[in-house]
Amino acid sequence: MAVRQQGGAGKSTAAAGKGHRYMATILIVDDEEWIRDSIRLKLMRSGLPIDNIYDCASSEDALALLEGTSADIAICDIRMSGIDGLTLCSLLSLRYPQMQKIIVSGHSEFDYAVKAIQEGVVSYLLKPIDNVGLCNAVKNCIERMKNDPSAEIRMVSMREAVYENSENPAAGLAPNTIRHLMKSATPASFFGFCHIYTGEKNNISLSDMLSLVMRCAAGFAFGEDMFFFKGEPMEYTAVFCFPPATGAKWMPKLQKIAGDLIDELAGRGSFEATCGLEGAAMPLGPAYERAKSNMRYRIFLPEERIIRTEMAARFRDEYKINRQLMVRLRHALERGRYRELSEVLGQISDEISSMNISYASLDLLYGTLLGFAEDTGSAYASPPKPLWRYSSARGMINAVKELYLSRINVTFLQEENAKTHIANRVQDYLNNHYDENISLEQLAESHYITPAYLSFLFKDIFGINFLDYLQNIRLENAKSLLKTGSYKIKTVAEMTGFNDQHYFSRVFKKLTGISPREYVEKERTNNSNNNPHF
Repeated sequence: MAVRQQGGAGKSTAAAGKGHRYMATILIVDDEEWIRDSIRLKLMRSGLPIDNIYDCASSEDALALLEGTSADIAICDIRMSGIDGLTLCSLLSLRYPQMQKIIVSGHSEFDYAVKAIQEGVVSYLLKPIDNVGLCNAVKNCIERMKNDPSAEIRMVSMREAVYENSENPAAGLAPNTIRHLMKSATPASFFGFCHIYTGEKNNISLSDMLSLVMRCAAGFAFGEDMFFFKGEPMEYTAVFCFPPATGAKWMPKLQKIAGDLIDELAGRGSFEATCGLEGAAMPLGPAYERAKSNMRYRIFLPEERIIRTEMAARFRDEYKINRQLMVRLRHALERGRYRELSEVLGQISDEISSMNISYASLDLLYGTLLGFAEDTGSAYASPPKPLWRYSSARGMINAVKELYLSRINVTFLQEENAKTHIANRVQDYLNNHYDENISLEQLAESHYITPAYLSFLFKDIFGINFLDYLQNIRLENAKSLLKTGSYKIKTVAEMTGFNDQHYFSRVFKKLTGISPREYVEKERTNNSNNNPHF
């Protein structure tokens, strides 16, 4: 990509301090290098308040550059291979409404000038470019920037909202930000959110997606009463500002935009687009999250392409994972029993299909099922996709089934790794919960395995049975507490899971050869001998 930069401190206008509020960053786009060099030289000698100058050999290079930096004024040639100058100006008007545009051409036909004006071009210069004409055109652009004090910050805010993949886009929807993003927004305005998922076969560029939204949102102007940003892969959000008097009319308007957008995407190929809709007054963060959440309920509403809050509201039941089915599932997976595996997954699918369970409950189930696959001890060929990417709950179950079947024929080494993986998880649990009342049956149930298999694991991995292992952990922690001399023996017994002090003393003496009291006296003597001043 042929891109050059030259300027003072190398900062964009967005990064300049308040003293450089009207220091302009200029982008020159022309496929002839000598013309770019000529314009650059004229600008550097002009004495105009210019902070940075970039130049690109094509419109494509310019658009790519602007995804990572900002410019206030674009000077574009009309005749270029690929995207021509007028088309570039049209795209710049959509993406960066506050950017000032100057067209340069060797053609004096009236039609070019008319089209340039229609694309919001400030000046139309003919080649060869003279110093006075160029300087006056740039000066005019800078004056226009000065006359709109909010233009700079609004332009930068829009670029960040549209092109930066924020971890929390809702954080950028604060009232002050909205006022900069939409000039027509007032404290009494109402906002409609359209959260768009294009489908896994998405191959649409960000600029094309923005153009589609603008085409479907007739009557709305980017930066005036609408803005648009990209979130996660294949997800986009359009926000529309409605006047306070709109009342309940906002939803039909938003549905019309969403419907037209889905039709446009369908006409471009095999898109499985779904839109989640929501509206709210300030604050807007919760409305954004709700629109996004509504879209994700597509997994329960595979026939719907536009999902509103009232449609998603009925999916609120909590799904309590059937532990008996989970134990059977793990047992079938560990032993490679294809038929039982399919049968259990079918039962789980029937259960969740008969309920209006919440997205969170289904996501918990999905995570549990993926966890069983991890316990085979082998890594995923590729990371599992998020739950909402599936077109239906049954589709998710089928995908999990395929994952299980691909892992059933594991080698002996993988089986050993699987056993070790489960044993380590149980070991970690006991190290953190030894003070609780734990039985082999409860521990097996909480890890979705049978008590018999858990008992086998302890003997196979650790060489002792479950009760002896648990007692060893408790006694080691009891020793540490007794060494401090800060606790009574009864208290130490309670803190390490022994409810009866006498039983604690018997077990302690059986395994160490001395009673807890003798152990405390022995430690005290050792400390005194090692430290005479103790």
